[in-house]
Amino acid sequence: MTLPTRLTYRQLAMALSALTSKEKDRLDALQLAYERGLFPDLRLLSPALELLEDKGVKVSEYASEYILPAFGRAVLPYVEDGFHMKGKKLEANKLLVIAAVRDEEVDDLVLQCVKKGSSTVRKAAVRSMSGKLRFQQELIAQTSSRNSGIQEEAFRALAECQSELAVQHILNAYMSKANDVIDSVIRSHRNPQLDEKILQYMHALLDRGCEWLDDEGKQAQGRYFLQRFLLAMRDRSVERLHDFFRRAAEEHPFVRDLGWHKLIYDEAVRYSRLMGSRKELELMFVLESLDGDYMLEAVPMAFSIFSQKEFYEHYIALLNDKRTTGAVEQFQSFLKRFKQATRALMQEQLAEVEDELYRGSVSRYYGRWMEAQSQAPCRDMWDERWLDWAIEHDDPVMVGVLARPDHEGCRAYMEHALLLEQQELSYTIAVELLLLGMVRARMESECKWEAIMRVIEHPDNTNIREFSHSFIYIHADGMPSCYRERLEERLSRYRKWSWSLRQVEGILNQMNVRDDKPLSFITFNKS
Repeated sequence: MTLPTRLTYRQLAMALSALTSKEKDRLDALQLAYERGLFPDLRLLSPALELLEDKGVKVSEYASEYILPAFGRAVLPYVEDGFHMKGKKLEANKLLVIAAVRDEEVDDLVLQCVKKGSSTVRKAAVRSMSGKLRFQQELIAQTSSRNSGIQEEAFRALAECQSELAVQHILNAYMSKANDVIDSVIRSHRNPQLDEKILQYMHALLDRGCEWLDDEGKQAQGRYFLQRFLLAMRDRSVERLHDFFRRAAEEHPFVRDLGWHKLIYDEAVRYSRLMGSRKELELMFVLESLDGDYMLEAVPMAFSIFSQKEFYEHYIALLNDKRTTGAVEQFQSFLKRFKQATRALMQEQLAEVEDELYRGSVSRYYGRWMEAQSQAPCRDMWDERWLDWAIEHDDPVMVGVLARPDHEGCRAYMEHALLLEQQELSYTIAVELLLLGMVRARMESECKWEAIMRVIEHPDNTNIREFSHSFIYIHADGMPSCYRERLEERLSRYRKWSWSLRQVEGILNQMNVRDDKPLSFITFNKS
């Protein structure tokens, strides 16, 4: 059989590079070349054959199952010559090529290799049976092999068989006992019949659950199987999973009485994040209404899917409804959770900006960092009405993040929070963000310096080991000498050698340098 030489020089160079590369990502390059249809070509046969003995197991197996079979019968003389079933890796890879090209012609050879071949060749023979119903009974027999490698290959091959018998055998093994082999196989399979069967079992557990309300033993057993089924379906984008999670949420009192609700709802959150559509967002809102703790998951998902306006109007309507229809304690609890969720989201957004700015940088340059933070990248992502809401509901984190120079209310709020309420000014993330808010709002430096001084003087801060990220120090840049006496008075109150103490000493050293005085304190290193 004659092979074509159909590739252009550019395509040929790309394929040769993939075949001969020694880089760690050479498997990705091979897969890309295969997907682009660059095989077969006569000029590529020789380097492709060399992959049979490649040191990378995944590379050699991929070449044996996909690349070399693409050359068709032209490759057979090179892999059949001298083949013996007692060999090791090379012979196992040859068998994969032979079985892929000849298919049913070599069924007898494959079965002989399963029974009489070396361990490595037996595994390859079982793998070559994958998805082939004519080998179904043999694969079922091999799932009982004492060799865990052969057992795993048998389960994986059987999982590719689209039959009721194969699906039921795998599920029976999965339910009988947990082991790494079957757990790994059932979480990575690609058989829609197996997914559908697992979903049927999950719904059946909900159907039977009403009979077990007075039987703790049955409840625990049902919970165990439900946990196994949910684990099997974890991270799988199967749309019918939505129906199960929605049903469990709609039957919440019954599911809660069984003690299964957290188990199911936590997996529903994972599934919703994976799918990431408005349909799953509605499911998240249902979970949020059943358990306020899920707001920490629902808020960021809603923020990523909704427009700014939609996000604002949805949660403002929800907050107003809770205020008018619920008890005061319920509303305060809901409000507290909402603030926690939005704070976590904003801090994550700020961290992403910071990571982007300093990616690959050894140290953080103060000027660039302050310049980036003063531009308030998060502010443009939120509806501007949130700033008024944050001031009304006393949310310093949100005010600090969304502060802008054209909003007098936020300037007055930050000045009041940092300067006048000293008793509540212990060092927290809110203090950091309010100081950044002053920068974003372009407030006078004097106001910021006085705020920093109040933080340093706060009695709860004397035992703090550090103001994180040199925060106090970098904001105090340019602080005038009129603060020296107050700073020096605080030095003795901080723990010796603490990072907070070094930041205060660094501020004093800045003053001494500007005033051309001897450096009597430790020099603070900005980097």
